[in-house]
Amino acid sequence: MSQIHTFSTRNSGIKKKLLRSSSILDYFELFFSEELVQYIADEINDYRAQKSNNNLNTSTTVDQLYCFSALSLLMTRNRKVTIQEYWSKDKCLRSSIFAEIMTRDRLMLYKGRLSFRQYIPSKRNRFGIKSFMLCDCKTVYVQDVIVYCGRSTTIESATKGIGKSGTIVLSLLLPFLGNGHKIYLDNFYSSPGLFNMLHNNSTNACGTISKRRQGMSKFEKHLKKGEACFRSSNSLLAIKWLDEKEVYMITTVHTADFAAVPRCGGLQSVATLVCVIDYNKSMGTIDKVDMVISTVNTTRKLLKWYFFEANFFSTC
Repeated sequence: MSQIHTFSTRNSGIKKKLLRSSSILDYFELFFSEELVQYIADEINDYRAQKSNNNLNTSTTVDQLYCFSALSLLMTRNRKVTIQEYWSKDKCLRSSIFAEIMTRDRLMLYKGRLSFRQYIPSKRNRFGIKSFMLCDCKTVYVQDVIVYCGRSTTIESATKGIGKSGTIVLSLLLPFLGNGHKIYLDNFYSSPGLFNMLHNNSTNACGTISKRRQGMSKFEKHLKKGEACFRSSNSLLAIKWLDEKEVYMITTVHTADFAAVPRCGGLQSVATLVCVIDYNKSMGTIDKVDMVISTVNTTRKLLKWYFFEANFFSTC
């Protein structure tokens, strides 16, 4: 078994100190500080100056952006059939707070045309914007996000031996390497080269992996249900296990041990690899993130695609 790197708390966790009396706004401003919102306002105003022929002074301010964010979040708790109903004067539909804070003509429609929109037929929502996320398994907090923008996506050049998918992982993990974290990945990202690189940077890793991945060990072709075989090196353990289907795992933090897992409502127990149990438990985090996003969906048919991403980030 390879060396397991001990987690270091010295450079981890929240550095800002908040009091028990701190308000929700205090927490919100840790993520959306006035400096950040001012930067967004400046970029909006620069864009307006470049694209608009209107000479009127209609500059966007920090206060307006905070109001826009507040109303966008409020829309998730106060559902309407159409966006126009938020500004309705009908006494049965009226929500006066919206008209008091922002006039209806400040919102724009989204045409839905986007060069890097992704089509994934296996997903329920087949069209969308792909984002690569780094999530905390315990708190479900989204640590960082890379938005896929086609060839213009901002990541380092692909590192030899780990490809573009591995380079995305390293780009997200860069501030966290060397602290003994444990990372869980699916087979889109996992590779022996990446796991060796993470291990050399004092970072533990576990994930599913494709049997055709470059550098992956060869296994026996035929196994009986419940059987497993493994290959190991100084830092890596690769396992093939036959459950309902073939499962390939790679880890730098587990042994090839089994544990009993209840099935059929607890009437049966099945011997399952400990690394698979740990992986399934931890990777369930991304399902929780998707659930949270779906329950506070603030997206409307807006003019600019990045409004969707801004609303997405507000739920992270």
